[in-house]
Amino acid sequence: DRMFDSYSLLLNRVTEHVRATVPRDDADSDFVYRMATRAKALDAVRGVLPAAALSNVGIYGSGQAFESLLIRMRSHPLPEARHYADLMLHELRKVIPSFLRRVDLPERGGRWSHYLASTRERTADLVDSLFGQTPVDHVESVTLVDWDPEAEDKLLAAICYPHTHLPEHQLLERIRSLGATERLALVQAYVGDRENRRHKPGRAFERVDYRFDVLSDYGAFRDLQRHRMLTIEWQSLTPNHGYVRPELVEEAGMAEVFDDAMARSAALYDALKDDFPQQAQYAVSMAYRMRYSMQFNAREAVHLLELRSSPQGHPSYRRVALEMHRLIDEQAGHRAVAAAMTHMTTEAPELERLEAERRAEARRGGAGPRRDRPRALQAVRRDVDLARAQTRRVVLQEAGARQARRIEGRSPLRVRPPRRADVEAHSSACVRRRHSVNISSTTRSGRSGRPSRSAGVRESTQYARSEISRGCGVFTCGEVSSLESV
Repeated sequence: DRMFDSYSLLLNRVTEHVRATVPRDDADSDFVYRMATRAKALDAVRGVLPAAALSNVGIYGSGQAFESLLIRMRSHPLPEARHYADLMLHELRKVIPSFLRRVDLPERGGRWSHYLASTRERTADLVDSLFGQTPVDHVESVTLVDWDPEAEDKLLAAICYPHTHLPEHQLLERIRSLGATERLALVQAYVGDRENRRHKPGRAFERVDYRFDVLSDYGAFRDLQRHRMLTIEWQSLTPNHGYVRPELVEEAGMAEVFDDAMARSAALYDALKDDFPQQAQYAVSMAYRMRYSMQFNAREAVHLLELRSSPQGHPSYRRVALEMHRLIDEQAGHRAVAAAMTHMTTEAPELERLEAERRAEARRGGAGPRRDRPRALQAVRRDVDLARAQTRRVVLQEAGARQARRIEGRSPLRVRPPRRADVEAHSSACVRRRHSVNISSTTRSGRSGRPSRSAGVRESTQYARSEISRGCGVFTCGEVSSLESV
């Protein structure tokens, strides 16, 4: 609780300092200025928050992805992860039950979760016995540990491959004989004139891979961890690597308050780690550093590094992105790959979020804060309301049809639960028409709203199973600790 008190105090003082030292442009409204200065203060003091701080998480995925996710969460050493796996499974079974049938079966998903947990525990014990007492060397915060010296030859061969009829080994031989002018012309033709960072080079850049070892504050890790087209592995969160204190906190005269919060965080971790080694991580503030590795190809590097170096990005992960770009250029010597990243931002403005707030106000038509909502948001809400109303009508229609069938005849007094075939037919019909399921909506089956029967059920069920990767769901989960990584 004292750490959250320190966070509130730091936020107010740093905000006052920013507004006292950064003048407001006459062209900016008071609302834009206040939002931009507040964002800068929030970025500076977020490191005081512990990993136990709650946040909202939204997940979108296919039925197959949710099955894999839940099986892994059920094997997680943290009780919080296992608890949220059960909550998610309960909600998802309301809309895609057949896709998640194996998750909690002891002989199927249960054995899979046990396998994941047991291999992790055995590996951790063995690694600790081998390297647990090894002192940690001092290294740079970002290190390029693996790359391919022949990557640019392979990149050029991949660029040429779909436009020729030659096998790849022959292409590589021809590429090695090209002069610098021809090689540069190939890359320039392939990359083209990128008007903005959303214009990305094609799949030939996936031929080149990089692996980085990173030591950054936990907050930066959480931002970089969100990227999908990469492999990321991380070590446990501890206070042993020290913490990062932003310069803005020192300039505001609040360094002592910040350091006291870090000391309380470390003391609580030390008090918990012997009895609760996993849960002790909740006590560690996000300013403390942790080590993780990131491996991705050059195509993902273009996306990740340009995005994370943008002016509105947090300074901690901007430093990581800029250093990665420098290492690709200088250490790996991949000049063509580095030169393709034409939208890297090397210098940040004084108020990182100022331009974003200006654009947001322009979209509001010059209006102030929340009184005048953007039209797009209003349209989304109307669509949601209409979808909910339509769902209610469908549910009532189906309930009325079932009741009418009971009254008409076959078993007027017996109410049976829906057969599995009916449920699977509902899911399969939804897959056929929409190829997606919204976790907050009710599934429908066919134009009549009735599940298919007999042979149609078997055919639909088989189709649904074959299309499991296309049946999608949307899940929104509130109040998950920032330590939890699904």
